[in-house]
Amino acid sequence: MKKLLFILVIIFLSLSSFAGRLIEADDSNLLFIDTIDGTKIGMGSFINISPKGVCFGVIQKMSKDKSMSFLATFGSVDEVHFIDVVKDENGDFIVLGVASEGSFGEGDLKGIKSYGDDDIIFIRYDKSLKVKDVQKFGSDAKDYASQIIRTSSGKFVIVGRTTLKDGIKSNAFIASLDKNFKLENIFEFKGSFDKNKDADRTDFYKVIENKEHDFLVLGNTIDGGNSTEEKTFIIKLSKNFNVKDKRAYGLKNNIIRLTDIVEFPQGGYLTVGWTTGDKQKGYVMELTPGLNKLSSFDFMPTYDRVQALHNSLYAIEPYNNYRAYIISGVAVWSKGESSDYYTLYLPYDGFKDLALYPKLKGKSHFLDNNILYVAGYDEEDRLVFVSLGE
Repeated sequence: MKKLLFILVIIFLSLSSFAGRLIEADDSNLLFIDTIDGTKIGMGSFINISPKGVCFGVIQKMSKDKSMSFLATFGSVDEVHFIDVVKDENGDFIVLGVASEGSFGEGDLKGIKSYGDDDIIFIRYDKSLKVKDVQKFGSDAKDYASQIIRTSSGKFVIVGRTTLKDGIKSNAFIASLDKNFKLENIFEFKGSFDKNKDADRTDFYKVIENKEHDFLVLGNTIDGGNSTEEKTFIIKLSKNFNVKDKRAYGLKNNIIRLTDIVEFPQGGYLTVGWTTGDKQKGYVMELTPGLNKLSSFDFMPTYDRVQALHNSLYAIEPYNNYRAYIISGVAVWSKGESSDYYTLYLPYDGFKDLALYPKLKGKSHFLDNNILYVAGYDEEDRLVFVSLGE
């Protein structure tokens, strides 16, 4: 297979031009890219460093003449993070966000009261990226959502966690909402793989709807604050959130953390993540339709003939009718140095002849006129588009 070539690298936002910087919260996909009338759209979060380190959500654009500008900002006097985004049937953008308690009642959240702590918010933007509606979702505890999807029935499903009042324990949840973000159904999971006790911390961070319209949820659970008691699991739920299957995954003396999953057209699933041990390594696992492990391998990237010391994979995107995959990861190459992000192209023929793009922190992928773009951050924390081709 031919090596991939960089066709285009476009600097979308030079942070040196602003008194702020793009950031990420948790491990969520903060960057969403779309093309509207030839204009590429990016979404993220931005910290205004002066006079106060306040985070707010931003939507940015790159015009046909490659000029860059903010299209919209959304914020208040405290933290507002943009986490994920989907489109509805009318082409409106539905942005999933999280706002701190102090943000409510001020700025773009004026007139909206908090439930009592961090809450989840939904912002509906029309095709011209004007705010049409803002809704909140949550409880009197600290709520966080990591993903939103639009289901085959046109409704919305979110996954996340609620941190309880003690600030330590958390329960995972998946919620179904109607087109107006009104709660229809919710399933809470306390991480119990032992019928005699609940886990201390549980989180849902990824969900997909499969061909049978079941939901597959990735999550992890930790017992007793001890990372050695951590389990990564996949739960299969019916459309009504009834549990159909529940599997925990691990290796002897090692912990697996799965971060993303895709379904094969012929059935079965491919997952990515990492595994701990003497070194943290990227991990790829193939599952049967019944969620049984079929095959797996771990991966350590090498750049300039130097193998990474630690590595993890966190996002996977099928490409070219599932003949290849675009995978994003993060690795540490030298002791004492910060992490380096990279993007991988992995042909699905034994994962040979992979191409590695260092310094590219890929956060999302999209096709435009049959050209695959990776959108992410470069080594100078600038937002870039990189097109990849065979």
